[in-house]
Amino acid sequence: MGITPSEALVFEDAVNGVKAAHSAGCYCVAIPSMPKSIWDSYRSAGAKDILGSLLYVQPEKYGLPSLNDSAIEPDNMVRA
Repeated sequence: MGITPSEALVFEDAVNGVKAAHSAGCYCVAIPSMPKSIWDSYRSAGAKDILGSLLYVQPEKYGLPSLNDSAIEPDNMVRA
């Protein structure tokens, strides 16, 4: 890909994946599929940020262009 690990942005839902990204030297954002009560384990594994959903990703925070897509707004989510 032509980038160094420190230039990579990783989104991960598993603690072991966070550990792997951190070990590789990547910036890791955890999107846990686990209850908030164990989110500290993601931080301990090396997650720089922890978000409750991909809907909360703000690409511009990581130097990426904004999504600008109303389809991702929480009010437009279809709930079962």
